[in-house]
Amino acid sequence: IFICYITGYYRVNYELTMWQRIAYYLNSDNYKNIHVLNRAQILDDAFHLAIEEKTLSLSTFWNLSHYLSRETDYVAWYPMIKAFEYMSIFIPFSEIGLEEEMRKILPTLFKKIGYQEIPNENDLTKCLRQEIAKWACVLGDSDCRINATSRLEWHFTNPEKHKILPWWKEWTFCKGLIKANGSIWMKMLDISEREHDKQILEYLTCSENPNIIQIYLNKITENMSLKINDRVNIFLRIIAKHAKNIEILEYILENFEKIKPRWLNAVHFQPIRGRRLFPCWDEPAFKTTFKISIKHHKEYMALSNMPSQTFELADNNMIWTHFHPTPLMSTYRVAVVLATFPFDGINAFHFERETVWCRKYSAPYTKFVKTIFTRVTSHLRIRFNIKIAKLDHVVLPESKSMWNWYLRDGMSQWGFIFYRERRIMYNEAIDPPSHKIEVTRLVTYELAHHWSSNFITLSSWSYLWITDALKALPLFYGPLCKVLKLNRVLSTCLTKEMRIILPTLFKEIGYQEITNEDDFTKYLRQEIAKWACVLGDSDCRINAASKLEWHITNPEKHKILPWWKEWTFCNGLIKANGSTWMKMMDIFKRDHDIQILEYLTCSENPNIIQIYLNKITENMSLEINDRVNIFLRIIAKHAKNIEILKYILENFEKIKPRYDKTLFKIIL
Repeated sequence: IFICYITGYYRVNYELTMWQRIAYYLNSDNYKNIHVLNRAQILDDAFHLAIEEKTLSLSTFWNLSHYLSRETDYVAWYPMIKAFEYMSIFIPFSEIGLEEEMRKILPTLFKKIGYQEIPNENDLTKCLRQEIAKWACVLGDSDCRINATSRLEWHFTNPEKHKILPWWKEWTFCKGLIKANGSIWMKMLDISEREHDKQILEYLTCSENPNIIQIYLNKITENMSLKINDRVNIFLRIIAKHAKNIEILEYILENFEKIKPRWLNAVHFQPIRGRRLFPCWDEPAFKTTFKISIKHHKEYMALSNMPSQTFELADNNMIWTHFHPTPLMSTYRVAVVLATFPFDGINAFHFERETVWCRKYSAPYTKFVKTIFTRVTSHLRIRFNIKIAKLDHVVLPESKSMWNWYLRDGMSQWGFIFYRERRIMYNEAIDPPSHKIEVTRLVTYELAHHWSSNFITLSSWSYLWITDALKALPLFYGPLCKVLKLNRVLSTCLTKEMRIILPTLFKEIGYQEITNEDDFTKYLRQEIAKWACVLGDSDCRINAASKLEWHITNPEKHKILPWWKEWTFCNGLIKANGSTWMKMMDIFKRDHDIQILEYLTCSENPNIIQIYLNKITENMSLEINDRVNIFLRIIAKHAKNIEILKYILENFEKIKPRYDKTLFKIIL
């Protein structure tokens, strides 16, 4: 074996017979007589000569590499790992022989080093195990995939106890999902939705079960809360990973128009964004007519303030949509929508066209709001005797990128009303009866605004409050009472008076919901229970604590209705003992539910709150915003408690939230 000690980097080639003799020696029990650096050099040179220069046959290279089944030194393996990376693009082509050859090597190697890390083990052995485990699964080794799935299932049985080392996370989650069943896959999906971990979304593409991948394709299409870039990334990863799977490929091709990621664009200009599009002074007093035309892909529908007039085909599957001219209007009244929503026409008697646009996913939950549209518009038409050309109710999905410019739950423009999806959907299975009233308030408010603002012009932005005041009036004079048939409004009562009223009231309606009970009784119970606890009613707090303890004894069996969760958890903790409080803390650690951290601030026990202040100071795994939020909530809730306030002031420097300085230095 030629060993060169001259400074530099050299390739060494041998005659074929010499290569064969080296291969024979490496595959003997005496292979360690060749220094590890030379073993590494031999493999590196052989690979280069076989692949790059093609002066050595692949069969000779594989004969040399067979000895690796007994090699446990990472240094000798390193050239082969780099060879894997280089040849990974050739894995689909059988003539390279990578999969077949490695299946001869890997089983024997894993019998020696195993899949489990050993304490105080050599770092290079750990590196070797991790690299080879990755490539074994990539090359389809069944033992590797079985081990990964077993590790993933072991982790899920008790995530707090059975932790995955950070550097094994990708291997365990991705490779473990390759052959995992639907139940395991759904658990991973639940984790991604709960923790908003984008990395898990990528791991979910690893499954090789066609049915699971089809489900995933549909889920990312429906989930508009995901940013478009994330949806596109997942879609492309699925195609890249599964293009060889005929069943998955056929499904993608047959359903491409349905499942491909789509954009949704809803433009609004109030109060100053009109100047981004129109080079003019955009005070509301200045008006003009707008003749709007939009060029867009034919799969999208285009909406604007007026009904569409004509359509014109263009090149590359594009189309022009031309709209009727608008009446005189301010720039901030202009609105444009591009989306692929289906539509549902309603209430045609009152408009030439009144339409609801929403996702298929949310359509079943808009039945209630459609009845409100009909009732309120009927009242307003009779009241004002005005017929409007068209009205589009556009239900927009929850998306930070879409709603970051707008904090309210609805927006009325000329010919449009935009709504946040979750604010007008009503799902009987999970939404409280009180949500019906909130939906009605929102719709009535926005419809009243639409009627008033279309015919009332501001002279300046400083008078914007006037239209808001005008559109609030119908909430109390007419439509709301007609829709909800409310005859009386409960006025504000003093705490002293309420403490006289509440015990008698709860004897009548109780704290427990009754099947088929009137929605307004449910709403009354929920509202009064909330204020009773706020006002310090002892019976209310005792009932909340009892319900919380009942729930904690068997969370799967003793479920809390979603709309009673905040009341039960927060008010139940007010007088709860330390044991119950710690159980709630354990639930947070298990589920990572940030909402529970807020409920934990509700305790009025000074000792518990002092413990909590120290825990959030010590827990650097919490994001700084969460720690600050909890700290401020504690101050807001307990500033009147002298003992807690004194503790905060005396220990402020110790307990105030801090950034992780170590992490900050690393980032810098």
